[in-house]
Amino acid sequence: MLIPIVQPGNDIRVLRLRDDFPYAILAMLDFISTGTYTAHQSMRTRFPTTNMLDLHIHAYLVGSRYGMPQLAQHALTQYLALGKMCLAMPFDPSLPSDDNSNSEEDLMQLDPLLPPPHAGTAIVKAFLESIALVWTRTVDRDEMRKEVLEVLKHHLVKLVKVPLFDLLMREVPGLTRDMEESLMDDGMEMRTYWVPVVEGENSVRFG
Repeated sequence: MLIPIVQPGNDIRVLRLRDDFPYAILAMLDFISTGTYTAHQSMRTRFPTTNMLDLHIHAYLVGSRYGMPQLAQHALTQYLALGKMCLAMPFDPSLPSDDNSNSEEDLMQLDPLLPPPHAGTAIVKAFLESIALVWTRTVDRDEMRKEVLEVLKHHLVKLVKVPLFDLLMREVPGLTRDMEESLMDDGMEMRTYWVPVVEGENSVRFG
């Protein structure tokens, strides 16, 4: 992304930022100007499956990368608040993907403080899917990972019944290990283990 910078004497230089989600850069610029950010309308056009959870993650990454701890903390706080709201809602544990009333597009239109109960399934699914982005884009012992683990542990009894969470534990590198270590830090002797579900597939269980 190219950012024009006006210097003394009206000289204009261009700063090129690579490998960042472009709307996270816009969020950074908004944050510098106003102390907050929101999703630009064009984000939904260019990246139709992206929602506010994803934007908060990318804003956190940008804040961490460019030495802006206030932005990183703001993005983390907003992401965690949304995550807690998501998991507090009633939802279908199977998280069906063919529920047209709970489309991804609806997520951007919801009131983040008081979302309608019918949207719970789509909201929880979006949050769980965002966890994969957290773990693939952050490093071991990252602060966002630690905070997300605390949220997940609080709802673990409910999440172990969710096939999508099961899939994340099996497929997202480092997630199972981090969960085990975090639980052990809490004094819980808990291990994950693999059990067959159907021929050719396995499932993760806690015990």
